[in-house]
Amino acid sequence: MKTKTRGTETKIYKEMTDHISKRLLNARKEKGLSQSGLAKAAGLSVSFLCEIEHGKVLPSIIVYSVLCKQLDISPEIPILEDE
Repeated sequence: MKTKTRGTETKIYKEMTDHISKRLLNARKEKGLSQSGLAKAAGLSVSFLCEIEHGKVLPSIIVYSVLCKQLDISPEIPILEDE
């Protein structure tokens, strides 16, 4: 029996990446921080932060937690449901 696990995983990955990138980008702008300022405070490269904010990469839980701490936001992640 074949399952659609891979397709579901891809969809969840995309949704999670979109949610986190928008959340971090909006919080950074609301705080008036530059990408270089946030990257330096979080110990990341500017290019890596840029990839996160543009939804090209999903950060690890640790990196996400560090960024949330620097932005003074909770590291909440929505529960995504299969359709």
